[in-house]
Amino acid sequence: MGWSITIGATRREIIKRRIRREENDSAVRECIANAVRGNNLWTVWEITRKPGDEKERYIGLDLLGTDGEGNWGYKDLEESMGVYEVNCPLSFLALVPQVANEGWRERVRAHHARINQKVVVGQTLKLVNASIPHVLVTSVRPLRGTYLGGTYRIPRRFLAPPEEQETAHKPKPAPASPDDKQAALFAA
Repeated sequence: MGWSITIGATRREIIKRRIRREENDSAVRECIANAVRGNNLWTVWEITRKPGDEKERYIGLDLLGTDGEGNWGYKDLEESMGVYEVNCPLSFLALVPQVANEGWRERVRAHHARINQKVVVGQTLKLVNASIPHVLVTSVRPLRGTYLGGTYRIPRRFLAPPEEQETAHKPKPAPASPDDKQAALFAA
């Protein structure tokens, strides 16, 4: 399965073309949901077979790209093909109850758990696929953290899964005793 490039087509035109309703003598194919995530066009298709109105649904993915000369095109895939992309909207999994690839669906759920995990200022976050191992969170929106004196903006796709993160925050120092004036001075 290769790429289908349309000479002179824009990205918007390719998307519009890829989500249009199609009908022939034996079936109607209708896009009931779609979402664009970067250059991934995610779709939920409902096919109604004629006669009898038997319906089935599936999740589709069109990888969008250019030929290097400004002509846009797509490569069409679907869940059963073992898609490697995982940024499919979670709601699409509920729209298609027929599971074609449970392993892929688990990776989609894990991806959303990772990018939607709760983060607070002062938390140390482990990173994956990044040039630094962890950061101390200094800002949540946008997500920023420090490592060895440098400040970095952290895309959520670099966060380690929630089960690998430290859930306990650093404890606050215990209040100083009244006899320890130097400790009380620095505790304030």
